[in-house]
Amino acid sequence: MSWVVVVNTPYARVTGFVKRSLRNHLFLIGIVVVALVFGSALILRNQRMKFKAEEEVTRWQEKMAERKKAEDGLQRGKGQAQRDPGFHDRRCLYRERAE
Repeated sequence: MSWVVVVNTPYARVTGFVKRSLRNHLFLIGIVVVALVFGSALILRNQRMKFKAEEEVTRWQEKMAERKKAEDGLQRGKGQAQRDPGFHDRRCLYRERAE
């Protein structure tokens, strides 16, 4: 058994519903695309910041290692001057001669 329904209504009213539905679906798809683009941009930004911070930490560690190496060299020089009475720093000799 089948039923046949006949509706007498203007064509614009029937197609208007379809057009509104299509417009709403396109609007939702647009929102999803914008959200994906925005989310991707945030993820890329965070990754770039992370890499930049890691590079900065590496440079800072290298700088601190060089500073420590220089301080150790100065400490060794002071220790050598204290152990060896004949050891003189050239700058001290020049100062003594100038006075």
